Amino acid sequence: MKDTYQWHSEISDMLVAYLKEKRITEFKFNLQEKYLKRFDNYYDRNGYSDIRLTKQMTDGFGGTPYY
Repeated sequence: MKDTYQWHSEISDMLVAYLKEKRITEFKFNLQEKYLKRFDNYYDRNGYSDIRLTKQMTDGFGGTPYY
């Protein structure tokens, strides 16, 4: 049985909506979903808040190990 991912960050609603929109248009988007889950985890773990993304945030994400 596959575990259901629990979204954590303050931007998770937007990430989930984006995934749903892509799936409605028949994109498989499986690899992208893995990266968005990873980013959600990274965003939450690092204590980021608000919905604003900065270069520093995204640059730091590049070195995060894959989960």
